[in-house]
Amino acid sequence: MKIDRDTVEQFKAGDDEAFSRIFRTFAPCLLGTAIRILGDRGLGEDVVQETFVRLHRMRNRLELDRPVGALLVRITANLAIDALRKRKREKWEALDPNAAPEKASAPPIDAKIGTVDAINRAAGVLPPIYRTVLALRYGQDMTYEEIADVLRISVPAVALRLKRGKEQLRAALARQK
Repeated sequence: MKIDRDTVEQFKAGDDEAFSRIFRTFAPCLLGTAIRILGDRGLGEDVVQETFVRLHRMRNRLELDRPVGALLVRITANLAIDALRKRKREKWEALDPNAAPEKASAPPIDAKIGTVDAINRAAGVLPPIYRTVLALRYGQDMTYEEIADVLRISVPAVALRLKRGKEQLRAALARQK
């Protein structure tokens, strides 16, 4: 999934059709990433919309030698993590001390088979740093180097987060049985 340099140049110059091409190219993939991180389609759609609003605002500052796709994935991942933090804060602030504890789980992502459903539920309880790298690696099929670039972390940090994320995912799946 790539956009050519001419399209980015046209977008920088204010061409709305170029912006539409960028949106049509990246929106479905970004939505999948946002949903995998958030476990919520509605929030995912909000995150993707905000991603493109931010891209539009920064169009004059785009660097033509950097892929716009990587920038969009970084914005989406950061916005999704921020949304998780905000949701967690709101949940904490609204917590009734007399209420029964809730079971932590996220809704499944368009699951059609039990295994996918179980993985999505298990991934929904992972910390955002692990959920994000797993979503980028397995949802976006990104390399370690691409993930490192998008999240602005080192390649060894990506490897460590993937390892720990998979371990926690296995443990969460085992608890579901």
